[in-house]
Amino acid sequence: MIDMAQDIAVNINRFLVTGFDWPSCSAKIEKAVKQLPGVIEADLIFTNGQLKVTSSSSTFNPEQVITEVRQLGYSITELEDDEGFSNILAVNTRDLLINNPHFIPAVTAGLMLVVGLGLLLFNVKELYINIIFISGILLGLILPAKNGITTLIKLKELDMNALMTIAVLGAMFIG
Repeated sequence: MIDMAQDIAVNINRFLVTGFDWPSCSAKIEKAVKQLPGVIEADLIFTNGQLKVTSSSSTFNPEQVITEVRQLGYSITELEDDEGFSNILAVNTRDLLINNPHFIPAVTAGLMLVVGLGLLLFNVKELYINIIFISGILLGLILPAKNGITTLIKLKELDMNALMTIAVLGAMFIG
């Protein structure tokens, strides 16, 4: 009997993934990365965003991981060999927020909702207030909806983003 472990060269790559906020998101990313050619194991730590990919060095390309994770709607950077957990802890919080694709749309949507509430106090026409509210809701919904649809198509599963999109759209139509 041949021992396959001796015939396969194993490589470990580390990445920093940002932009996910549910444990189910990390499971979704792991599942997608595990389906890539040459990947033996993928482990994403939810609390710090460190993705460790164990692969066979002959068929693995780290760029495939980066492309796959970005297609799912998350930010990712490959860490150098000497960068590890200590580097992840040293990442500036401001950089994490700015590099998070959800940050600016979420803040802008929140501000639009606050402006809409403020306009209620000044008796502005209801039509204008509704336009601001609907615009804020849709702006905040774009990325989660895109991520949910991508997950549904690529992984054939409903994730939290898809479910929240359905809930928000339903609440909007109900009033």
